[in-house]
Amino acid sequence: MVTHTRPAPYWPHLRYTTSEGDRFAKRDLGQVRDRRQWVRAPSRSPTVFSCFSCLVGPLVPASADANPDPDIVTVELAEFKAVAERLRASLADVCATAVPATVGQAVWDVFKDWGLLWPDPYDRLATHLLRDMRSRDTA
Repeated sequence: MVTHTRPAPYWPHLRYTTSEGDRFAKRDLGQVRDRRQWVRAPSRSPTVFSCFSCLVGPLVPASADANPDPDIVTVELAEFKAVAERLRASLADVCATAVPATVGQAVWDVFKDWGLLWPDPYDRLATHLLRDMRSRDTA
């Protein structure tokens, strides 16, 4: 089942289960394309961040009738949980070292040290090209 009924532009496409079973369905890929367009339309930037080409879920191929774009990647949910754990630990560092007058700079410094400033969190995720998974599955 797809978890969104409307575009959620600041989050990757989340998928836990689908009627296609162990495959990303054509409609999943369509929602990713829709989301990218929804973000791109009001933007003045000619590019859309790669996180809008990300499917979060199990490492499974696309269904046979789907045609994934070459930049669509899959990231396991555990990767995002690891980012959340780093965030919690880094905030504990901020609380242990900052005083009210220095909290802004402390957050910046700690987040930089922990690799939590954009785009580092996304760049550090283990991503898997959806097209590559399809090739392995049909080989």
